[in-house]
Amino acid sequence: MTNDIGGVWRTIGGRKVFIKTGQNLADAMRESGKFKKQKPESLNTFEKQIEYIKEHQDELYNIIETSENIDKELCLKFQERNQFNAKPAVLNSEEFEKLSSKDYIKVYRGYHDGRKSADEYIKDFKYSKNSYGTGGTQYGVGHYTITDKESALRYGKVIEIAIPRKANIIEYDDLINSHYRNFEKYNDNLEAYYNKYGEKVTSVLDAINNNESATAILGNYDVVKKDDIYIILNRGIIKVKE
Repeated sequence: MTNDIGGVWRTIGGRKVFIKTGQNLADAMRESGKFKKQKPESLNTFEKQIEYIKEHQDELYNIIETSENIDKELCLKFQERNQFNAKPAVLNSEEFEKLSSKDYIKVYRGYHDGRKSADEYIKDFKYSKNSYGTGGTQYGVGHYTITDKESALRYGKVIEIAIPRKANIIEYDDLINSHYRNFEKYNDNLEAYYNKYGEKVTSVLDAINNNESATAILGNYDVVKKDDIYIILNRGIIKVKE
């Protein structure tokens, strides 16, 4: 099948890798699935989050002090920790249509002209550094997609995306419940936490307290699901139709 696509086989670090015509080595290695890095530990408890924040408090506090969009910038920082900043695999139409519904969830994302044209936004999503977009965030930060194509078309030009069913997906309501459980003790004892950890750590905790997407990323979740909406946090796991 790979020979029909066009490309060559190469041996990298003792592993055979197929490099498609026009594809760079880094993307070919990632698509092969033979060079995956182990995910960092899930920071799914409040105690683990505090330890991480203590270690990186200067950098995280600087985001809070200087950013115009604290929620988004914190999520982008956390995605670096979790290796969520890889580019998606871009497939031609034939490759994309061969993806099985048993293994993938097909969703759509719409774009309209704004500070850039819709085509530029689409190109950025496929090939540029992750940005989590600039639009509304009803269910938190992330790349919003939907299973109904007609709904996506209301937003403008549409791209097709495939999310692996094996991805780490959390229901939005479960995320909210987990998020508030994490912060319940903190919210009841704000002064005690401030006295123990200081201004920088508690300022970051305050920001995460109002940002359920940060909790999702720190918990190593790839996608948040709300009804037929899939909010992609880890762009590196998805496949996009060219």
